Amino acid sequence: MSSDKAVFKSLDESKTASTHLGISLISAMGTFLDGYDISIIGVRNSHDDLYK
Repeated sequence: MSSDKAVFKSLDESKTASTHLGISLISAMGTFLDGYDISIIGVRNSHDDLYK
């Protein structure tokens, strides 16, 4: 149990590297693009319904 606490303590005290920021950016963009895809599908479906 004490080794688990040591691992978490070292992670908590480590500095943020550029790799961490890049991973955070990619993760955030994935969420943004997923929402964009869903909204475009909705626009396309409503467009098809209007112009049949």
